[in-house]
Formats: sequence, structure tokens, C-alpha cells
Amino acid sequence: MMIMVFTWVVTSGDNILFGIVQSTLSDDLADLRSDPEAFSRAMQESTAVFYGDLYFWINLVTLMLQAFAVSRILKAGGMQALLYTTPFVSLIAYASMAFVPLLGLIKVLKVVENSSTLSIHNTARHMLWLPTSKEMLYQAKPTVDTLFVRLGDGMAALTILVGTRVFQLGNFGFVMINIVLVLVWIGLSTFLHRENRRWNLAASNPAPRSNPVVPPGAIQ
Repeated sequence: MMIMVFTWVVTSGDNILFGIVQSTLSDDLADLRSDPEAFSRAMQESTAVFYGDLYFWINLVTLMLQAFAVSRILKAGGMQALLYTTPFVSLIAYASMAFVPLLGLIKVLKVVENSSTLSIHNTARHMLWLPTSKEMLYQAKPTVDTLFVRLGDGMAALTILVGTRVFQLGNFGFVMINIVLVLVWIGLSTFLHRENRRWNLAASNPAPRSNPVVPPGAIQ
């Protein structure tokens, strides 16, 4: 459930960002609307430049976080810090989208969110499986990493479809949906942290085996 909601949030966030980028660039290029061909070409070029710069910074910050931050976050705050970092970054990002819809600020926050997703949160989601059994690791984990990731993508697409066709939501409405989903994500992360701690305790303190009762006179 956590992986599905997490994927839902991130994919929806990317869709929201695209809508904000297109709206902002359309306003910036309003002088070219009298020439549809020039306007379309300028929109494509401006969008390509924006996303090229965006993904450059995402890749760079991801590398820096993975190399210098993840181990320190784990050492300082443990699994709980790894699990909570990305959803709280997402919460700040979408709150800013809702109330301070400035493209420059949103771009910076999306760089931080996506970089945190690819480094900190990916590390946390894989570490959750360490104290589990081999059956869970080799059977349940592939299902979670494939089926529930695709379900999250599907729910994000369904959210856009229903939100635009049925409820005529704008960017603000989709941002508020994402804020609610992030709160659900934080709740699921809290549950997973407790379960992970319980599994770690069980792995480090296995139940003692009871000694068999030997009947009197039996040869040992």
C-alpha cells in the first residue's frame, strides 16, 4: 500500500508540474499566439529546455544525496528518518504549489522531491525487506516492486482522467488531492516503521527452543 500511494503521489506530481509548466509557458509566449505554428514550436522548445534542465539537476542532486546524505540520515535517525524524509519533502512541495504557485520555486522543490525519491526513499523501501524471510524477499518483493508500482501509476492516470472529465479540477484541486495522499503515505510509513522494528527485534532475539523431556532411564 505504501509503494502504491508513494508512486501515485510522485506520478501525479509530475503530471501537475507538466500542467503548471504548460500554463506558465503559454502565458510567457502569449505574443506568439497569432501565429499558431510559431507558438507551437516555441512551446515545444521551451518545454524541452525546462525539462532538460530539470532532469539534469535531479540526476546531480540524486547522486549527491546517495553519496553523502543517505548514510548520514540513517545513522542520525535510523529507518524512521529514511521513511519520513521524502513524504515531508513532498508535503512541503505540494503545499507550496497550492499557495505559492511560482514556477521557479516549484521547480526547485520538484528537484528536491524527485532526488529524495530516487535516493533516500529507494534506500528505505529496499531496507524494509532486510529482516523478512527469504520467501517474502523473493516472492512478495517482486510483486510489490512491479504490480503495486504499476497500480500507483494507474491510479495517478485515473485521478487525472476523473478530475478533468468529471469534476473539471484545475491544478489547485489536483495539488490538494496530492496533499491528502501524502498524509496517507506518512501514516503508512509510521505503520511500516513499527512493523520493521518488530521484525528486527524478532530477528535479533529469536525465541529459545524448548529442551525435549527425556524419560527416566532413557539413553541420551
